[in-house]
Amino acid sequence: MCFSTKGSWPAHSFVSASTLVALAIVIASVAPISSAQESALDFDGIDDFAVIESPTGWNFSTSALTIEVWIRPSDVSGSSHRGIIANDFTFTMGQSYSDNSSLFWSISLGPTEAAVTPTGSLVVDRWDHFACTYDGTTMRIFQNGDPVAEQVHPAGGPVWINYDLFLGTWPSADGLDGVIDELRIWNAVRTEAEIEAWMDRPLTGSEPDLLGYWRLDEGSGQIIADSSALANNGVLGTTTAVEPEDPSWTADAAPLALFYDGFESASTSAWSVTIP
Repeated sequence: MCFSTKGSWPAHSFVSASTLVALAIVIASVAPISSAQESALDFDGIDDFAVIESPTGWNFSTSALTIEVWIRPSDVSGSSHRGIIANDFTFTMGQSYSDNSSLFWSISLGPTEAAVTPTGSLVVDRWDHFACTYDGTTMRIFQNGDPVAEQVHPAGGPVWINYDLFLGTWPSADGLDGVIDELRIWNAVRTEAEIEAWMDRPLTGSEPDLLGYWRLDEGSGQIIADSSALANNGVLGTTTAVEPEDPSWTADAAPLALFYDGFESASTSAWSVTIP
């Protein structure tokens, strides 16, 4: 009697009834490596923001950059730039001018150039994962692992990143009206395959080239912790005190999967044993 399982458990040619019982016990009792995200940050679109000031270890220029974040907008009807993630004025991810249902990814190298996703890429109350890359020449945007926009920068070359990192806003622009979760920044150009494979998986924080990893899983308080080796923690608003500019914590978090030894699942309905 043969069986198959979802995931990466080894296949066996024969299985006894006692083995199936043992397998069921393992599935029921195995401890999760990491649970799904439990919180995220909700911005009011008026004055809310969070900031990581001059991140330690970022004092360099790079031609290999990737920004990843989950976004759930509450409003896409505006007609002005709305910042989502911004490193002062050097790189910015935000809602596009005149079309807030489009996402833009801009790099400033003297001249500023941007890649822009199609109209309707951002949908109210829908979670989407966006990854923005820059390889020293070309800016690309991936939505839920698929390439959706590309733009060659006319200047090209490395971009300096040693500036304050803003979440939910952009200097001289309106702020995001919506929720963000699971922010990752890499000193590397993540490939389409890497983005797709890891966009809904939690990281360990020790991955090569990881510059920052804010899970936004605190659920309360004024600190947003950086789980990368650089440990660049940020604050809501401008200080650790409660302020009107603080975004709110919400339990409506990004749809990351649960991960178990050998396989993954967002719910137990995906676990299966098939006996022909």
